Amino acid sequence: MSNLLNLSYWFNMRPGDLHPNGYVFFGIFILAFIVLIVLFQIVRKRPNNVYFKIWRGLNSFAITNLIIALFLMFFESETLYLLGARFWLLLWLVSMAVWLYFILIHLKKIPEIKEQFKKEQEYKKYIP
Repeated sequence: MSNLLNLSYWFNMRPGDLHPNGYVFFGIFILAFIVLIVLFQIVRKRPNNVYFKIWRGLNSFAITNLIIALFLMFFESETLYLLGARFWLLLWLVSMAVWLYFILIHLKKIPEIKEQFKKEQEYKKYIP
């Protein structure tokens, strides 16, 4: 655990093999992203969904991070020095946090979107 706070741990160009628990961690991440992609595809197809942009953002988040996780796992298993370095994991986790932050910002706009959606439904009610 103390290694996580050392810069030499994160920027070591020859990090060595990943611990078997690390492969389990990657496997769980990959399975979770696959399940989320299927779930978001099902939910996203509902018509007139107020949360459409949220679902679309989460779907693209899951697809992109699934691809990145597969690449990182491949690079780690092939022991490619530069592409399998640990700082890519750190960069990946930071980018996931930033992406989720922007999705949460959009989530805070939902009451305004609901109000606009309600007005559109009221307007469409009188149009033949």
